[in-house]
Amino acid sequence: MLCFSSSLDVQGVLASCPTLRSGLSTQLINKQECFMQAVDADVYLSFDCAWEIQPVDVDARVAVQGQPIRAGEPFVVVHCHTNRRLAGLQIVMPNDFGMESAVCCHTFVQMGKVNKLMRETIGRPSSNFISRSEESENVWYAVYA
Repeated sequence: MLCFSSSLDVQGVLASCPTLRSGLSTQLINKQECFMQAVDADVYLSFDCAWEIQPVDVDARVAVQGQPIRAGEPFVVVHCHTNRRLAGLQIVMPNDFGMESAVCCHTFVQMGKVNKLMRETIGRPSSNFISRSEESENVWYAVYA
């Protein structure tokens, strides 16, 4: 879960739902919507709130599964229910508080075929699940002040 809290004792989580919801962001970018959902401490959270952090290197994902990622390294945030990646787009939208960048749940992958025979020759995985890497829209960094 990716959680947040405010000074007004409001706690919540980042969620994404594969069903259609009426919202401005999905109408403009036509992707799966992500939203912050306020929750109470005793409320059961659905699988829409489950996220997984993975390293950017697709060849290392199986080897480092379940281990923490180093601070300052890029990572990919994966929605567990739909297996789509959290993406930040260069589209800005006006709202009541000013301009807002578009964030959605969509996997941007490299176009073209992957040369699987060469990958198998050097001992790297060759399945469709693990052989394509995400584009820069899906890469996130944790910056500490």
